[in-house]
Amino acid sequence: MSKYETLSQESIVKCIRLPLPLHRDNAVIQPGLFKGTYSAHGIELVLLSYNDGDKSAIITKITGDDNVPAGEITITADLSQQKFETNKESDSLPLSSAGLPVQRFELSSSIYSRSDEVPEFCLYRFNSNGQVAYTGFDNPTFIKGEWVIFDSVSFGHIWLMLHSFSIYKRVTETFV
Repeated sequence: MSKYETLSQESIVKCIRLPLPLHRDNAVIQPGLFKGTYSAHGIELVLLSYNDGDKSAIITKITGDDNVPAGEITITADLSQQKFETNKESDSLPLSSAGLPVQRFELSSSIYSRSDEVPEFCLYRFNSNGQVAYTGFDNPTFIKGEWVIFDSVSFGHIWLMLHSFSIYKRVTETFV
């Protein structure tokens, strides 16, 4: 007598049309598609947009994972008050190509970087919240973080409670 086992995996595919956000004159970084590092989940696509009269940034997952699926907010940032890191070298730091003063950027030794390419300087830093959840999007919760703008094509997020840092770069590939 033969014994047959059938393995099945249920997958839900959710297709949505994404209207890409329009250019924003006063945005700290222009909205659009970015790819970022998510620990064991690898690289995922996210969409940066602005809300509430440019007072908050919303980053939504385009590709999801077992914890936070596609279509869910992954990071929100409060743009109403910029954070400044103070140090003795502030006066001697260079200006960005846009003429903005830059800040030195260095991760604390307790923060694990998910990227080998951590910039030395940043333009802006804001308080933020990042969404985490157990497998199956169980018990989704926002935890404190810091949203860091490096330049016109990259930003980072420090997940404070997770002691980790993710970096995101603007997508330049075209999708047809």
